[in-house]
Formats: sequence, structure tokens, C-alpha cells
Amino acid sequence: MPKVVVSTIGASLLTKDKIIANEDLNKGELAQETKIKIEQYLKQKQQEFTQANVDIIRKSSAELNGIFAIYEGIITPNDYARDIHILIATDTAVGKACAQFTEDFLRSRGMKNVQIIIPKKLSMISLEDFEEGIKNLLNDLQEILPGYQDLKYPILFNLVASIKSIQGYLAAFGMFYADEIIYVFEGTTLPISIPRLPIKIDEEAISKYKVQLAIMVDGKGNVNLNDLQGLAPTLYESVDNQAFASSWGEIVWRQIRNSIYTKELLKFPRLEYDSTFIKEFRNQETTRKIKIQEDLAMISVKLEESNGNTVALKGGKAGGILYDRYENKVYNSKPLDHFRVNNGARIICQPQNGKLMLIDIGPHDINDRY
Repeated sequence: MPKVVVSTIGASLLTKDKIIANEDLNKGELAQETKIKIEQYLKQKQQEFTQANVDIIRKSSAELNGIFAIYEGIITPNDYARDIHILIATDTAVGKACAQFTEDFLRSRGMKNVQIIIPKKLSMISLEDFEEGIKNLLNDLQEILPGYQDLKYPILFNLVASIKSIQGYLAAFGMFYADEIIYVFEGTTLPISIPRLPIKIDEEAISKYKVQLAIMVDGKGNVNLNDLQGLAPTLYESVDNQAFASSWGEIVWRQIRNSIYTKELLKFPRLEYDSTFIKEFRNQETTRKIKIQEDLAMISVKLEESNGNTVALKGGKAGGILYDRYENKVYNSKPLDHFRVNNGARIICQPQNGKLMLIDIGPHDINDRY
């Protein structure tokens, strides 16, 4: 069975031979002279690596040292061509260049499935950028990895290279998503494998804050700090009495949200539910229930920010829900609106006193019911 290898990408190729100065490591753009120097050096290394033995390659690149460790020093296309490689680069000129070098090398060895992830603002320019970059990175991985978990693909985190702060976050994150975390014993080619620990989130303790967490994570909104009394402070950050999810809060919520979303329809601010909507929601398949509630969290935030004005849902302001008003359709003598959730279902609704009443849900032909 193919496996998924998630590798952090550093700048070991360039720093070992002192091709770049330390002050260039976190720049988004480099001076033209430095840029040309890096391009020429990496091109030279790519040519050298086509002829070099494995030991030389592993000593030159921490990233490739970790990958070769996974494959016990041998990468052969016939055996591993179907494996998926995800390369995590910093949002810097150097990070992008080194990630592209690694991708090119893997493809030259017959690896067909190689993807580079460059989370926005993932760098050491400032603590604020780093924290936002980590959130973006975790969001990217949480969009990608669960699908492979569902397919039972083994997932390995290769954390040999890159910034130690990034490695720390991914080591913790890997306890939820990786089957193994791979390091290499310093100064050698010997792999150190750390298996996933049997970590389980206490859903009962967290579920008291399910609406707030859904708003902060899936709705990308803020909640009143007072509403989080009793919740572990590591799961959120706050400014001026408003709280938003921390990286750990996002990880924890994503571990339990599917279970919560399929059990009940959450009572989001600014949303109310007609008995028909509640009945039809209960009849939805599991995956659709999750997607519906993710969208409702976002819609709730948009309505709260606009004091209930549905203009905030129109014209692409709320993603791809395509909020609009029906022509010549009424319910209880009032005009009807509708929107689409991201799984293709359509929801019939009606603005009422600063709130949005959700009336019915179904496929596109639900329009014919009203």
C-alpha cells in the first residue's frame, strides 16, 4: 500500500556550504545577486546528485537524509513510485527554493506524487507571522491528511530538517495524524522512529464549548471571552475581551467536531430552525451533516458581524453559498431566500428580526416545494 511522507524542508543544502547569510533565511525576496548564486548552486547540486552515492547525498541534505532513512537508504521507482510526498516549506525565498530542489530530486528518482505546501506567513520574521503561519500550516494538513487516513494509508512525518519551532508543533500534531514520526540520530544516518501515542480528546469536557469552538474554528470568528470560562486557556487567545482559536484549539476541535456535528444541530447565534429543517437535517447523511454545520458556523459569524443583515451573505462575501432571494416565492406571507452549502445541498430560509430562519434543506429540486 502507498504511504504518505510529510517532510519539513529547511535550508541545510545552502547553510552547510555557507551559500547564504543568516539574514537572508527569512526574506520573502532576495537580492538578484543572491538569487542567482542560489540558483546556480542548486543546479550544480542537482547535477552532482545524479551521480553521487547515497552517503554523499544524505550528508549534504538533512531533508533527503530523513527521506532516505524511511526507505532504508534505497529509493527505487518500482517499489515507491506510488508513495505521496508532502513537502512543507517556509514562506521565504530560501524555503521555496529548497523545497523545489527536493521535489525535483524525488521526481528524478521516480516519485510521481510530490506536493509542496507553503503556508502563508510561515517564517521566523516575527512571532506574529510565525503563529499565523503555523495555523495556516495546520489547516492545510487537516484538509489533506484525514482523506489518506480514511484510505488507511500509513502516514509518516519526517522531521529531520527545518526550524526547530516548526518541528515542535508538528511533533505534537503528528500524535493525532502520523503513524510514525521519523528523526535521524544526530551526525548519522540512523533513523529514530516514534510511534503515535493513543491520545484521546475528552469530548464531554470540550462539548460545553462546542458552539464557541465551531464559531472560532469553522466560522473563523471571535467569541466573548466570558463565554469560555472553564475552557483550557491553551485552546484560545484573546484580545480586548474577544477570543479566537489558538493552533491547539483548532487541532482539538477538529478531532471531535465530526462526532459533535453528526449528533446534533448546533444552536448558532443569529440562526433559528423551523421544525421542517430540523427533521430534514436529521435525515442527511453523516458527511453532509458535517459540511452543513461548517457552513452554518461561517454564516452565523457573518450575520453577527453585520448585525443580522443578510447583505453580508451575498456576492461572494460568504464564500460560495450564493445567497439570493426567490422571485414570487413566499412563506407565511413573507419573501423566501435561499443559499447553497458547499456540498451542493440547498437551504430555504427567511430573514426575521435580525436572525435567519432556516426552513428546509434538500437537493436543487427543493425549489419546487415552495
